[in-house]
Amino acid sequence: MSRYDNLFTLIDQHKCTTLLEIGTFRGDTALKMIKCAQKHGDVTYYGFDMFESMTPDVYKEELSKGPTTGFHYTDISIKLKVTGANVALIKGNTRQTLPEFIECDRSPIDFIFVDGGHSLETIESDWKCVQQLMSKDTIVVFDDYFTNREDFGCKPLVDSLDKDRFNVEHLEPTQYYHETDLNIRVVKVTLK
Repeated sequence: MSRYDNLFTLIDQHKCTTLLEIGTFRGDTALKMIKCAQKHGDVTYYGFDMFESMTPDVYKEELSKGPTTGFHYTDISIKLKVTGANVALIKGNTRQTLPEFIECDRSPIDFIFVDGGHSLETIESDWKCVQQLMSKDTIVVFDDYFTNREDFGCKPLVDSLDKDRFNVEHLEPTQYYHETDLNIRVVKVTLK
């Protein structure tokens, strides 16, 4: 079982049809999430990524996935739009694009997957925006909760969440990556 299986289980259990993903990358997870959600109705998907504008400097700063060689904004857009879902891809750094998105008077989102930049600053910025898109029914899943690191990833932010305001559930499995010596899991966050 992969930690990502939790995404599809949660989308299915809660019949989510409005999806937002921070860190679309090649669109593979997006495609699976959209197909899972389509069992429950018409789907709207918002995908945020730097796409082909990812530079080596940003890659290093964000400790993120590398450039999407061969997978550009246009390719991913075509890949996802063939599902028939309402797909909107937003290109750029989420420190700018998420606040702009929120200014467009967006309604709450059913399911939000946070898997973009891994710097503490970017995750904090993304979370500040994500909170504005939450309702009592919204499910937020953070990837890259590194159980053995505090200097990047979402662990410091998740561990600091107000337990009187948020339900926080660490989901199994924890996956170990020998090449990076990282223990990684996903965390589900909802409003109380």
